[in-house]
Amino acid sequence: MLKERLKSITYKRKIFLELAVMSLLPILLLTVFSIFIIRKDMQERMDLMSAQRVERVQERTDRILWSIWESYFEIFMTDSVNAVITQDLSYQDYSIYSDAAEKLEGQTYLRDYIRGFSFINLDTKWVLSSRGMYPLAEANNYSEVIGILKDKEYYAGKLVNSTKEIVKDLPHSTIDTNGVYMLFCLPMNAKTPQCAVIVNLNMDAFQEFIDDGDEYEITVTDKENRILLATDAAAAEYVAGHPNDVKAREWITLEEGRRVRLSSISRESDYFNYIITYESSMIGRESQRIISFSLVLIGVILATGFAVLVTGRRVYQPIAGLREKISGGMHGDKNEKGDDIRFIEKNISDMMSTIRNQKHEMVRFLLSRLLSGTIRKEEIEKYWNELDLPTYSDYCIMALTPSSSPGWDQDMERNILLSAIEEGALKSKKKDIIVSRVWNKSLILLIGGDTQQETEEKVMQNEETIRRYLKENGIHDIQFGASQMFHELEYAMRAYHEAVEAAKISEMEYAKSGNQEMILYADIADHGMERASYYPVAGETRVKELVDACMEKEACMEAGRLIDELYGQRMSTVERRYYLFRLLLAILEVSNDAGLPVSEIKVPEDKDILFLFSEMYGSEDMKRFINRQVIPGVIASLREFRSTHTVDIKEKVMRMIRKAKGDITLAECAEKLHYSTSYLGRILRCENNDSFSTYVAEQKLAYAKSLLEETERSVADIAKELNYANTQNFIRFFNKWVGMTPGKYRESRKKRTSDPVD
Repeated sequence: MLKERLKSITYKRKIFLELAVMSLLPILLLTVFSIFIIRKDMQERMDLMSAQRVERVQERTDRILWSIWESYFEIFMTDSVNAVITQDLSYQDYSIYSDAAEKLEGQTYLRDYIRGFSFINLDTKWVLSSRGMYPLAEANNYSEVIGILKDKEYYAGKLVNSTKEIVKDLPHSTIDTNGVYMLFCLPMNAKTPQCAVIVNLNMDAFQEFIDDGDEYEITVTDKENRILLATDAAAAEYVAGHPNDVKAREWITLEEGRRVRLSSISRESDYFNYIITYESSMIGRESQRIISFSLVLIGVILATGFAVLVTGRRVYQPIAGLREKISGGMHGDKNEKGDDIRFIEKNISDMMSTIRNQKHEMVRFLLSRLLSGTIRKEEIEKYWNELDLPTYSDYCIMALTPSSSPGWDQDMERNILLSAIEEGALKSKKKDIIVSRVWNKSLILLIGGDTQQETEEKVMQNEETIRRYLKENGIHDIQFGASQMFHELEYAMRAYHEAVEAAKISEMEYAKSGNQEMILYADIADHGMERASYYPVAGETRVKELVDACMEKEACMEAGRLIDELYGQRMSTVERRYYLFRLLLAILEVSNDAGLPVSEIKVPEDKDILFLFSEMYGSEDMKRFINRQVIPGVIASLREFRSTHTVDIKEKVMRMIRKAKGDITLAECAEKLHYSTSYLGRILRCENNDSFSTYVAEQKLAYAKSLLEETERSVADIAKELNYANTQNFIRFFNKWVGMTPGKYRESRKKRTSDPVD
């Protein structure tokens, strides 16, 4: 019957139907392909957006945790808190502690994130907490607290996750060790602490960061993968249950059947891990809108005619290709709708803006290194040329410093004010300033000119512009200072100190006479000395690096250059001796960091190093002493020390690895042997350049081979024995090192033992 109906169709209609099928089939295939590409692009875009979201959460959380940590270090330096740490005060002297208790509550702007504190004096046995004061002996959890304080890992104020539920109405005489807290042991450098401070964190305040109300779900865990915060309980439970299997950009199915994507996992934080997920339905919703638009667009194209489609596509192809290339290199949505020309123009503008911002930050960072003296001359020239910065024959540094009046006690307030001045006053003067930034509570401007007169004119013009801005905005008590002219950028640190000193003198003059004017260091400097002295920190750092690497010839050359530079400066004998003594201590510090006592460093004549140093005065004598006695002595002692200890330490590590059957980390070995992980890693690499992971892998491999050869246990059982959570991970590991799977290895060994011996 169907054949008869097909035969009854006229030839004209057949042609129409064939043309219709030929036209619709490519469109249908194109639509299916478009759906696939669109979903893929949408997934990449959402992965990128989620990664940016988790980075913002991590940055904000880490910034607050760092602020809490840093603020308590400042609090411990205050007189009131230092008194209760160092003085032998009894429990009855409560009035003395009132000011300390107020400070220990934390900075005002951080108190939302602090749940409370407990100050424990281990010498006089009392506890001062946010809930009152009482003798330590009356603490309900005395034994628990003493056990916590034995863990020296937390002495510097690291985070502790007790995993215990927070009790709101905690008894008065109970030290709060619930939830997450920071633990400080005081004094900081003491082997046995006199006091301890527990700062309890309010994790509910941190929860607000991650719960923005969007459809991205964030899970925050500690470094042991225990859940701290979560916006999706099911996703958090999965992450906690599969710590070793969780990978970024993979789809997982939760217990209730929901399919979610683990989009981004950040473990770069010093405090927590951050994992972000989103549901597959989000891609579907976004894709549906784009697909609907695409279908409408296809209909419009078909309506306007095949000729317009073909010719228009050919003419427009270069623009479409350019848009695709730009979309591939930008973070924006590749499927963004709108005029292509505007899209290209916008993204090129955004790209140029990003490049400018990155260059601006790199220039500011370079200025920071110049001011701190931690960059060598050749590095300055390299980075200066790479950043395409102007080079002048004369430079000057100008410093703006808020007066030390009671209104500007807070460093944050000073920096905000100086940043506002930098942004507002210097907008029109950018071309006259090479770079500016807020640095150590001062606004620093680096100004250059082809002549000294031109540089001085730029300095005066900038002062006039800034003072006009300050007057318009009602800002007072800002002091100005300018350094002497200098010709090489390596002298920027010295000029910075001159400018700041000049600003301080300006403040003193203002306090005496009420006159507010910029002080030039050239007007107050001792003209009998060519320049104020300075110490090349970057050179000292380089000498230490070369000594630590046992590169004797290079270290001696660098030390000789540094000594020549010190003797080339006009400075007092006492000041030069001080800098030379600092260089000597820096070299000796290398051996001390390696665990080698200074007394064991071999020098000629069997004399004390400091005694020999005291007999040196001239530059050549000092260079000979440093380059022929100190540096060779330190390097020789280091080599002997490292060679004699390497074999013993390596053997101890190997015994630990064998005992643990390879299930041990470098950090665990370092902790048991009382070495740092970096030092232990260097020792293990010094003989045959093998890493710790190689030793562990070899031990695991040897144990796995013995089980495969000597037992009939399954591969899954052997993987479990070696503490692999997933059998496939063990198979991949074995195949990587042996070149075959465990099953094939077992078969090959059986075949070899069964073959007759010729």
